[in-house]
Amino acid sequence: MNQFNLYIGADNQTGDRQTETIENSLAVFFEGWTRTDTVGYWQGKLETSTLVTIFTPKDRIYMLSVCRNIAAQLMQDCICLQSLVYEDDQLVHYIDFVPAHQEGQTT
Repeated sequence: MNQFNLYIGADNQTGDRQTETIENSLAVFFEGWTRTDTVGYWQGKLETSTLVTIFTPKDRIYMLSVCRNIAAQLMQDCICLQSLVYEDDQLVHYIDFVPAHQEGQTT
């Protein structure tokens, strides 16, 4: 079982966490998760944000795709993905800043 934490900032114009959109997006991919409303600091100011924790057998590549999808729906510059995954019987930690689209990707 792998653990993934998604750090999702609020909409920069409205300050809205967009929790309904986040929840609806996650429901397509997972049966369950934990959402925590948080406060973060971005570009010199405090902002509301959302932390989503997911335990799943899915791998990091799958989660990167999920994060790109959610970032695109929320029109976020990126989502921070913290991954604690088992690879070759070892627990490995990754931090990725996942943009809505990869460079060169058009859809």
